[in-house]
Amino acid sequence: MADAAAEQKVLDDLIAQQKDINAKVEAQLKATREAALATVKSLCATHSFTATDLKGALVVKRASAAAKKATPRKSARAKK
Repeated sequence: MADAAAEQKVLDDLIAQQKDINAKVEAQLKATREAALATVKSLCATHSFTATDLKGALVVKRASAAAKKATPRKSARAKK
């Protein structure tokens, strides 16, 4: 029984460490984002890259489902 409690404590400690590391990674990503974006913009300007050139490397933002309006469809009954 004591072994199970010790194993659970180790697991809990590892989970806490994982959460701490994940928080640090997120903070580092936020801290370096602006510098990385400036580098990308500079490289695009230097090499005259276009959106077409970068098509496979970029994430495309799509309109949300709420923004799209469904078009009414004609039913078979309306044609009579």
